[in-house]
Amino acid sequence: MRIDTLTESERDDLVIALADVQHEIWAHWMRYMFTQGKTDFITGDWTMPVAKADRWKRQMDTPYADLTSQERKSDIEQAEKVIAVLREWQQDYWGDALQSHNEALDTIGVLRGEIAQLRGMDICQDCGGDGGMGVLCATCSNSGYVARKVQP
Repeated sequence: MRIDTLTESERDDLVIALADVQHEIWAHWMRYMFTQGKTDFITGDWTMPVAKADRWKRQMDTPYADLTSQERKSDIEQAEKVIAVLREWQQDYWGDALQSHNEALDTIGVLRGEIAQLRGMDICQDCGGDGGMGVLCATCSNSGYVARKVQP
């Protein structure tokens, strides 16, 4: 699926789905953040501990690649929520077409494997392709390519 091939209606639906998950991510963060501070019940002011404020300021000024592994893990968990929305949306809009496409690719892989067997060639364990140099399959570019010689 390419974004530039979406109809206006499909794009609008995707934007709404992504905005919804972004709001959920923000709301989750705000609920957590407000558990970290204190409310003055006389004035109604809310204050954040200095250590937390300093830490979050440092994090917001740090590029993702320079965060600690734990900080990156937290961002990845949030990104997974966006991926889940994209997968669900993709299945809802493109499910039947993607399934047919994937089934066609599976059939092509099987046929390539059968042709390779008939020819006695090395074939890719993943896609059945007959291209490869024993290290990298030229058909699916799988770096885990393991050639096996099949005799006719």
